[in-house]
Amino acid sequence: MLAIVVAFEAYVGAYGEAFSEFSAADWRLTRRAASHEAREAEILGFGDSLLKFGLLPESIERQTGLKTFNLSILGGQAASSYFLLRLSLESGARPKAILLDCQDLPSKPTFPDVRGLGLAPHVRCWPELLGVREAAELAWSGRDASFFGTILVRSFLPSFNVRRELRSGLGQLVRKGDTTAWRQQRAQARNWQLNRGTLVMAPKPTNPTKITPDRMAEPWEEWSPDPVTSEYLRKFFALASGAGIRVFWVIPPTSPEHEGLRVKTGQHAYYTKLAEDLRAEFPGMVVIDGRAPGYGRGVFIDDSHLDRVGAVAFTSDVAEAVARGMAPGGETERWVALPPFRERPVPGLVEDMDESRLAMGAAKGRARR
Repeated sequence: MLAIVVAFEAYVGAYGEAFSEFSAADWRLTRRAASHEAREAEILGFGDSLLKFGLLPESIERQTGLKTFNLSILGGQAASSYFLLRLSLESGARPKAILLDCQDLPSKPTFPDVRGLGLAPHVRCWPELLGVREAAELAWSGRDASFFGTILVRSFLPSFNVRRELRSGLGQLVRKGDTTAWRQQRAQARNWQLNRGTLVMAPKPTNPTKITPDRMAEPWEEWSPDPVTSEYLRKFFALASGAGIRVFWVIPPTSPEHEGLRVKTGQHAYYTKLAEDLRAEFPGMVVIDGRAPGYGRGVFIDDSHLDRVGAVAFTSDVAEAVARGMAPGGETERWVALPPFRERPVPGLVEDMDESRLAMGAAKGRARR
């Protein structure tokens, strides 16, 4: 029985792609890239899904002349960005500039001792990124020994970490030799590689808002950074500063409805203040504020994530700001407000996820014939 258990765990660990959901696959691909592809990049992107979907390295490179790779992850936190930057530098990366966004959940001042608000929701993904040392560091920061134990168990028992995916996928794998998750992961990996760490989403013909009127009536609050977020942001900036890397703090656009909600609840003011505080503490930082008017509902796939058309426009303006910031004397422009949305031609090298799924389906059909 022990031999069977060991063999099964080894199999699940080796073929995790067959059972990985979308976010976990992205974390695993990004960790590998931090050790390999990122070593050659002159500009690296870090953060969460707003940059994962919204930043096109090919466009950045074309306008700046600097090789770019996107290491932001779905559901990324300040801590994940720090660990990915540290891994990149330890693996030999020497970027000249970093693009960083951070949408970590803020906390209310009435709960100053609450720590690690963003850790628990991504417990499925953390084992894809953290080793034992990193898990211990993060658990210590969050004052949460149970988090460390959970990550260890999920790391050493892969079947436990993917148990939800196993329930739905194991039968498919036995019957067909394939799973829905595996097919999705192959298309995702193709899109991810072609777009240098970015996942490009196809425009949607209809895109209704998910923000209800009840949420729009929420009262204004004063917010502050979660203590773990605050700690790892400062560790990130200190690490980048020590390596002589220019950091561009990027605030991406969200849909008009979502931005309206953030204004009414005080989160818009929170992100502005957070950027101002970091800029004062780290003088070399440049803020690129993308909360510009004109990004209508039609260029988002949901309430906050850009589609291909939106990503092309946003990245083009970001690239112009980065090019100016990297030029001699560019650090004097400390806060760059991006212009309103202007639709741009989509570069031929940009492939969206729908196109990647079609390409992988065609490739599979050719292989069967």
